[in-house]
Amino acid sequence: MSDQPDLAAGVASLTVEFRRDRSRVTTLIQPLLALPQYLVVSVATLPLLFLIVYSWFALLITARWPSATFRWISGWLRAATRAWAYLNIISAAYPPWTIENDPNYEVRLLVGPPKPRYSRSKVLFRLVFVIPAWFLGAFGGMLLYVVAAFSWLTILATGRQSEALFCLQRTGLAWFTLYGLLVNLITEDYDWDLTGAA
Repeated sequence: MSDQPDLAAGVASLTVEFRRDRSRVTTLIQPLLALPQYLVVSVATLPLLFLIVYSWFALLITARWPSATFRWISGWLRAATRAWAYLNIISAAYPPWTIENDPNYEVRLLVGPPKPRYSRSKVLFRLVFVIPAWFLGAFGGMLLYVVAAFSWLTILATGRQSEALFCLQRTGLAWFTLYGLLVNLITEDYDWDLTGAA
């Protein structure tokens, strides 16, 4: 059920690799190239909402994840993270068209197996529990947008990605991903170490 059985139950890991040399031409049109990925992830959000509601009730009643929905939701988060990274100029390679882990892609969100039992109170009060993560995720999303513009201009001017800007983007992506993991019930604990460092 997990794409990374070595990972502890209920834990996720984000890795984002830095690539200094970048193509000016590809970078110029990268936001447009990212649109199909972004649209597919957006359309897949509709069934995701139903699966989250179903999973919320299942976790509340049984304290266990339904295996098929855990795999689908964690896969959606993986695809969304890759699409978001590509849209925001963090990664240079076009994201794979799969919800599975691709060990060769430069942005990897690995999800360990679900815990044997989840806290019903954290499930019941999830919307309250994720308020700090929501603020962090919103700030991370804004940070991504702002820094992506500077990163885009830097790559167009120099053909290289600034490592300082990349680190800011990676941090914004990690915060945004942390929020996604919590609000979508994949993890139930705050992992403040989810930085995306390779």
